Amino acid sequence: MTFKTVEFPLSATVAASGTLTLPYPSGSVQADFDPAGAHLATIAGAQLTSTADFTLTFNANDVTFTNGASAFVLPKDATLRVQMIEFTVDLIGADVGFTNVDVGASGQAGTVDVFPATASKGRVRYSAADSAGNTVTEIKNASQAAARTYTVPDAGASAEFVMNAGAQTIAGNKTLSSELRTSANVGTTPATVTAAEHADGYNHVTILTVTAAVFVPTVPADAEELGALIYTFPVGVHVVNSVHLDLTAAVLPAHTGNGDVGCGSTLAAGDGPTLQLATDEDFIDGQVVATMGSIALEVSQAGDGTVFASGDSKLFHINAGATWTATEASPTITGTVTIAWTFLGA
Repeated sequence: MTFKTVEFPLSATVAASGTLTLPYPSGSVQADFDPAGAHLATIAGAQLTSTADFTLTFNANDVTFTNGASAFVLPKDATLRVQMIEFTVDLIGADVGFTNVDVGASGQAGTVDVFPATASKGRVRYSAADSAGNTVTEIKNASQAAARTYTVPDAGASAEFVMNAGAQTIAGNKTLSSELRTSANVGTTPATVTAAEHADGYNHVTILTVTAAVFVPTVPADAEELGALIYTFPVGVHVVNSVHLDLTAAVLPAHTGNGDVGCGSTLAAGDGPTLQLATDEDFIDGQVVATMGSIALEVSQAGDGTVFASGDSKLFHINAGATWTATEASPTITGTVTIAWTFLGA
């Protein structure tokens, strides 16, 4: 049961059976109020009840207050305060549609209780707390691709929702059924590589799916080093803690002797059959591969603790070398590279 109040100063006395014309409360109309409601009034310290002491008639534009036949005289210069009971629709067992619904009013709290099918099994209540200003907080859905049911679990104590923006403190143990992903402090990939970033923004495990990443340069029919860029770390300071390399396919020509494959912060470029620079293989040391064109190489390596400062290389390459016996205009490499690394700041 809710009500709205009108205060009306009396410029004259109102005798028994006398009437007054009252305005509607601000923002209210005739249809808002229940003519049969238990309305209340107070004046000069006396409390009056309808219909024993007075009656209200709700007109199109105003309200008629009729003093009871046996009531005392309402004194001049007193303020009559009338609580008008709002109309309540019985919705039990009914499907009712509304365009807009206000529950309560400014200065008068309102709540909505939703009951389950079984008696005495609780309810869900919707209510509002005071805000810093006279603002509107709207709860609405994003576009849904199919019907959804979102269930609020029993958190074991009063709790708050985790939102996708804003600072929050989340207490208690949390069990996640899938990995944490992040878009903070992550790198970029070329078109032939996709990255899954598992991280908290600082401690990262980046899984790179490499699909026919293109080596440069094209392969000549002699000794040559090749390189393919697969990841660029973000601007800032980082450390590569460990790398797991799993190469499953390549488009590369035949070669004499063994090939050499590693991962480094520089793009291998030279006329040797093996990786020449330390930075060509500072993430994964060069590995001996008998047949580059049918490569199947899986290897892991811990980082050496090198801190890459803001001005240092931010690049991660797969590098290879061999003495090739034929040319290849479109050499590629395929596989998965997992990098465990730490972002230390901008």
